[in-house]
Order: sequence, then C-alpha cells, then structure tokens
Amino acid sequence: MKNCILVIEDDPLVREMIVSLLRDDGYSVLVSQNAGTVAKKMEGERFDAVLLDVQLPDGNGLELISKIRSQTTAPIIIMSGRTATGDKIIGLEMGADDYIGKPFQPREMVARIKAHIRRYHASYKGSLSMPKIRPVPERIAFGDFILDRMQLQVFDLNNKPLNLTIREFRLVETLVMAPRQVHSREYLLNTVRGDNLDITDRAIDVQFLRIRRKLGDKPGPQQLIKAVRSIGYMLGCETVAL
Repeated sequence: MKNCILVIEDDPLVREMIVSLLRDDGYSVLVSQNAGTVAKKMEGERFDAVLLDVQLPDGNGLELISKIRSQTTAPIIIMSGRTATGDKIIGLEMGADDYIGKPFQPREMVARIKAHIRRYHASYKGSLSMPKIRPVPERIAFGDFILDRMQLQVFDLNNKPLNLTIREFRLVETLVMAPRQVHSREYLLNTVRGDNLDITDRAIDVQFLRIRRKLGDKPGPQQLIKAVRSIGYMLGCETVAL
C-alpha cells in the first residue's frame, strides 16, 4: 500500500508542483485547498504525513494543527513564507514536527518528508502493538485528571491546570491515548524528539519523574503512570471520553 500524504495548500501552482513531486515519488496524495475542507478530507483516511500551509484563505493554518493532531499521530510539516523564529516555535509547540520555509528546494522538501515518515513508521516498532484507530475526543478523563487536547494541558477535578510543558503533555497524551498499553522508551522518545537529537532515553525517565510530581502520582497499586522494567511506560488505569 502506498504511503498517503495530505497536502493543505491554497496556491494552485505550489499545490500542483508539490502533488506532482510526491506522486512521481510513489506517494498517494489527497489535497485540501482551505481550512474548511480538512475535516472532510480526513474522515476515514489514514495518513503517513500532513503537509500544511499556514496562510490559508479561510483561516490561520496554525489553528488547524490541534484539530489535525486529534485525528492522527502522523508527522505534520508546516510550509510557510513566514520564517520568523517565533512562528516556527509556535508551530512546533502546537504539535507540528517540522517547519519548511518558502521558497523551498523541491527535492529537499521530499527528502524531509521521507525522513519524517521513516521515523513515524519506525516509532511503531518500539511499541508492543499498534495504537488503536478510533475517533479521538478533545477531553479525556483518567484517574482524577482531565486531559484537554485543544488546550494542550491536563487539569485536576477542580479545573486547575498542572502546568505541564508541551513535551510533558505529549508524553501524557501518548499514554492516555492507549491506556494499559506499554510503550517503549524509543517509541516515547520519537513522540517528543522532533529535530532535537539531544533528547536521550534517560531524558524520558527525567520527564516522567517531573510528570509524576505534578500529578502527585506516588508508587503503589493506584499509581497512574507505571514503569515497565527494561521496556518503558504505560498508563495503569482506564480512560473516559468526555
């Protein structure tokens, strides 16, 4: 089966060039010309990557990232003529995996997409099973907490935020999305690494130590985040979609 890429781009010339390049390279491509048609395009589809222009005629593409992320864990690659560092940071913190400035070298763009897809597929090899494919709610309850995927934050039952960092949130989100499923350190590493090659297996342990402190998650039968010796971590409770 061909790898499938969703291209969200309103400029017809740029869109046709990208689609032609990707199809010549053997990819299956679906196209959305504006923000309003993205949800429809994603219904019932499984993507290996999403290529997103942030300057769309009916909205800011950055605002789409959380919605796209709620439907797929595939890499999201931003394309933009706005190359300011602040824009890049916002895009990456909202859940994108890469940021390509316009104008770009076509072959470099394809090479970067390939690299992200390889990493995405390789990350599943570190998981004991593929994540279940199911509609993803915006709010999910686990233990005495609520994970809010639109606000990128975890709240206690008094609606007080735990002030998780983006990286900490992504790790918790990964576990909450697949309760009682063990994820290897390698798999978890790939969910938060992005282009930061300095993150190590040991750093994942440190991240979970901080997360447990913020959750007040103490060792024992009721511990939410459980370490599995020599493998990784899992969420030790069931979840409820809100």
